[in-house]
Amino acid sequence: MMINGFFDIEYRLEQLSKCGDPLVKLKEIVPWASFRNELRKIHDMERITLAIKTMWK
Repeated sequence: MMINGFFDIEYRLEQLSKCGDPLVKLKEIVPWASFRNELRKIHDMERITLAIKTMWK
């Protein structure tokens, strides 16, 4: 397993940006703020897994 140095992650992100990182392009195109309300609703929903539902039947 490779251990990252102090600036390795920053250097890697800089190289990705120079090569045309698709996430940077998506950030420019997609209006992420418009999804904020929907994501907040989903995040605030009660989380019940299938295992818990079947356990109480």
